[in-house]
Amino acid sequence: MTSKGVEDTFTLFNGQRIAYKKWGDPKKPPLLAMHGWLDNLATFEGTAPLFAEHYHLVAIDLPGHGHSDPAPPGYLHLLDTVGIVYQLLEGFGWQYTAIMGHSLGAAIGCLVAGAFPDRISALCLVDALGPYTSPGLFTAHHVGKVINDYCHLGQKKPPEYNTIEEAVKVRLKVTPMSPAGARALVERGLKKEGNVYRWRTDQRLTIPPLGMLSEEQLESFLTQITAKACLIRPEGGWPFGEPLFRSRSACFKQLTVHRLPGNHHVHVDDPEKTAEIFLPFLMETLAQHQQARKNGH
Repeated sequence: MTSKGVEDTFTLFNGQRIAYKKWGDPKKPPLLAMHGWLDNLATFEGTAPLFAEHYHLVAIDLPGHGHSDPAPPGYLHLLDTVGIVYQLLEGFGWQYTAIMGHSLGAAIGCLVAGAFPDRISALCLVDALGPYTSPGLFTAHHVGKVINDYCHLGQKKPPEYNTIEEAVKVRLKVTPMSPAGARALVERGLKKEGNVYRWRTDQRLTIPPLGMLSEEQLESFLTQITAKACLIRPEGGWPFGEPLFRSRSACFKQLTVHRLPGNHHVHVDDPEKTAEIFLPFLMETLAQHQQARKNGH
């Protein structure tokens, strides 16, 4: 297995293909890695090789991102992705796995761990403790706006670039990160059409999902999580109000929080520090799980 990983695809029951890249020995304990919104699996290119000695790491392109197929026609729902992850776990034959997620990927990881607590051994989270939520009383307004935005989506002309470098510069203006990290994301996220480059991304992803959870509904997931969780919270990450952070943190049975200098993509900019935090956490959790199995629990 090379440090660059090996590309592969998984076909869901509806024929939709999910692209992924794998590192490490398949006989090692599994670790599923999921990227953030409008990113792709290249976000883990620097981090994944650091875990390959101890884990079989599989990083996926979420639906409509990178090289994965878009979701079927219609409105997008975040909980659909939970079902897709479950299909992957079943298809890979993983009865028990750890999850590493950044932003949206971390949010999905929390939902999966809450829905299937007996399948997730540990959560390594970067800059997210669950997804954005919407107050229940705001539902009608939210649904109306999303449907209206969908109806006008075809009127928007997708951006195009003459060179990859041009796209990298645009990406860096939107999201601060290392130029090398941005280039890796951009190269996987672009496709060439004629003389220009355009994003592969499903344009529906630029609109919020039709169905959003309320905070109360999210808490029903978080309180069901039995896996130990470790969160990297960068100082320059997404604004996260302290009251909300405290209330979500209180839902976890075991949560460790690390504050690091850096921005939202801190795992891209400093993969060594990310591994320095997550690897000992994962190894300790794995040892405890193996001991529990020996004891018959």
